[in-house]
Amino acid sequence: MLAFWVLAGAISCGLHGFSGVELTGFSLVICLIPGWLALIVPAVYRAPAAALAAVVVGMVLRLAFCGVGIAVVSWLRPDLGPKPFVWWLVGFYLVSLGAETYLLVRRVKLQAAA
Repeated sequence: MLAFWVLAGAISCGLHGFSGVELTGFSLVICLIPGWLALIVPAVYRAPAAALAAVVVGMVLRLAFCGVGIAVVSWLRPDLGPKPFVWWLVGFYLVSLGAETYLLVRRVKLQAAA
């Protein structure tokens, strides 16, 4: 996620100036926190369906965080504009969902092999 943030921040800085770095920073935080929370679920519950529950919980949390995040950033920083922020948020959403799914599938494979 940090590697994607550096790449996205550089591109966004070129497109939007320093406010582009803010856009990508807000997007990173909004998508990273629910991803971390979703990775805690399978660690707490040792059931075989815990990985599936973690993916579902992660998607719901991330969608809720994104909705609230769009409202808060639009309210606190209306000068950033909602359109570029939403595009960067979609990018971070997809990257974080892919990374989370990869980590959860890998964890299930390691548990099955043990």
